[in-house]
Amino acid sequence: GIISLKKNLSTIVKAYKYLLDNGYNIPKLILAGPYYPQSDGSIIFDEIKKLGLGKKILYIGKVDQKDLIGLYQGSKLFLMPSTHEGFGIPILEALQCEVPVIASNSASIPEVLGQAGVLVDDFLNPLAWAKEIIGLLNDNQKCISLVEKSKEQVKKFSWESSGFLLKNLYLSNLVKK
Repeated sequence: GIISLKKNLSTIVKAYKYLLDNGYNIPKLILAGPYYPQSDGSIIFDEIKKLGLGKKILYIGKVDQKDLIGLYQGSKLFLMPSTHEGFGIPILEALQCEVPVIASNSASIPEVLGQAGVLVDDFLNPLAWAKEIIGLLNDNQKCISLVEKSKEQVKKFSWESSGFLLKNLYLSNLVKK
């Protein structure tokens, strides 16, 4: 997705700042996705600068498809703080790459993530995110458990299962008529 306000990146940046300020040893935060200067998300870069996080947060822009798997696999966690998503393909990509996911408990995200990740109920609260981030970074067993669950969750969204569901939907509508 693109860098925009609905991605709720400001909350993640504030959570990251909180963790750094409180002495937690955490990896760099990487923000990815295309950025358009006219986008409503442009304020995030001002906020990163204002908070003095320019050397700790790396914005890498749009990621080529060939590099995406490596980016996911090199990650400790995948964060999806969006306030609204139509579906949330990046969640499935992260699950497929066996990266533990923390995501907002909003819109379609809970359905896509299922039990294979951590949902943040108070997703506009940086402290709620900080708690979940540090909790998962410090709990290797929970990460392993989530990765195991992710293997089953991604199967629910294969092209085969989607085609099967769509076919049944069409057939059920034909029978009703």
